[in-house]
Amino acid sequence: MAKLSLEVLPLVTQWDVIRTHIEQLALEKKWTDKQSFDITLICEEWFMNIVEHGKCDLSTYINVEVEQLHAGDIRMYFSDAGIPFSPFEKPASTEVTANIGQRLGGLGIHFIRSKISHYHYSYVNQRNCVAMYYSTIEAGERGESDGHAGDRP
Repeated sequence: MAKLSLEVLPLVTQWDVIRTHIEQLALEKKWTDKQSFDITLICEEWFMNIVEHGKCDLSTYINVEVEQLHAGDIRMYFSDAGIPFSPFEKPASTEVTANIGQRLGGLGIHFIRSKISHYHYSYVNQRNCVAMYYSTIEAGERGESDGHAGDRP
């Protein structure tokens, strides 16, 4: 499997299908346990947010892609026909004591932001399209400083 590419219904039960394919890709690409764990959790958080909050019509599909790119990035792409929503529009709250209900996206989105190196969001043809990039190379090895994910396509 060169890359994972699935079209699934917006149902919680579809997560097992996605997870199984991610595990297979992780084995094929020889991801570390940490990389596999992080990618699986990022995808689960994003998928469950779509299903639980996206208000997707059950006659539509969620497109899911995961692939290893050159230069150590793993790209996770989701496309859905839910309501327009980009949790990345507002800066991440660094206030640990902030009311979770006031945080955009809650703890799941906070977790995703902490794990990805960058992302790109667009709303095209009535679909949310988000690509999230996870670097398998530590920031110091790339000659970059650690920081929060920003909008770099």
